[in-house]
Amino acid sequence: MRALICATGLLLICLANVSEADLIANWNFNSYDGDAHTIAADRSYAPGASIEIDGTWPSTDLSASTGTSENAFGGDAPGSAVQFSNNANNGEGFTMEFSMDGWYDPILTFGGRRTGNGFDTNQLLYSTDGVTFTQFGGDFDTVQGVNYQTFLFDLSTINALDNISTAYLRIQWDGASNSSGTASIDNIQINAVPEPASLAMVGLACCGFIVVSRRRRKPRKVVA
Repeated sequence: MRALICATGLLLICLANVSEADLIANWNFNSYDGDAHTIAADRSYAPGASIEIDGTWPSTDLSASTGTSENAFGGDAPGSAVQFSNNANNGEGFTMEFSMDGWYDPILTFGGRRTGNGFDTNQLLYSTDGVTFTQFGGDFDTVQGVNYQTFLFDLSTINALDNISTAYLRIQWDGASNSSGTASIDNIQINAVPEPASLAMVGLACCGFIVVSRRRRKPRKVVA
């Protein structure tokens, strides 16, 4: 009975953890060279997570700017950030590609800032195929200033992103007023919640293991 109670408690703990989001992809840009258009994730639970900056964005309008500890994961140093510039690139941006297989309720966070003439009318879009994108919420402003601020987008209402092999999030820059206008982004994190059925199966398996182990350890009566 005591083993069963312990097993039930373990299952409840497992199920309670369903609501806790875990990191599934992260970019700190600390090794960004100011030129690359494809940037592999620094951390990802599944291989292949990457950022693709639009090929039409000239390398001359990309640079590695001073990074930040804002929204940094773990002990990541401030390092570098990616700086986008020039109003000629209004309407362009970059796309994050990552796996949501076994996960749901994604949350996107990052540190961002811009110059006074920089990109202030931006969009977050999502896609399940990398071709057709839908805007999430309204336009957002990365906020003018020297200091970075953390931005959070809770996409838990977008069920189409749940438990799919490849998901896409796109940030599209707009609103820069001249060629010297910039926006910088750093420490992108994508967090999500483990798929409930999978976690419940793990919990049940743990329960079964405990109960079976308990039965095997139970001493047999010796017949006189």
